[in-house]
Amino acid sequence: MGKGFFTLKFGTQQDKDIAKAKTVWDLSSGSLRLREWTRNFDPHKEISSLSQVWVRIYNMPAEYWHPEVFAAIGRTLGFPIKLDGTSANWEVGSFARLLVEIDLSLPLIDSMTIDCDITSFYVEFVYEQLPRYCSLCNITGHVLDKCKRLKINADGNDSKQAPAKEGNN
Repeated sequence: MGKGFFTLKFGTQQDKDIAKAKTVWDLSSGSLRLREWTRNFDPHKEISSLSQVWVRIYNMPAEYWHPEVFAAIGRTLGFPIKLDGTSANWEVGSFARLLVEIDLSLPLIDSMTIDCDITSFYVEFVYEQLPRYCSLCNITGHVLDKCKRLKINADGNDSKQAPAKEGNN
């Protein structure tokens, strides 16, 4: 279909119901979100600022190196999907990696203080391979300064052009 969308056809209603019961499927490279088909769906008209991104978490003390703690951290960044193999196996290194679905229209969190038990600690986040995101179109694929909807006036002032509406005029 394009733009990361796929059509799934099920052999039976029971198979479809089983698939729908789990809206997020964990795959080795990320996750797959399922949603019901809508009439006249066009993937090229879909607008989404969501993207799955690997986040490095630095300065995590070894005693808090647990999946539940990483999931709680992931929920502050977006929707946590999974830890990479090294982090999931509690192989403590200089950082942990967590796959998170983030909303690129929101500011990225670069650090935070975590309060646990009787102590607190400071962690830093590095986002790996962030996709290009246009805040005007609210989609991934290009950045604002390359946006076709952004016009530069002859006097150098920026003006935003709204997308053309479809239909009869």
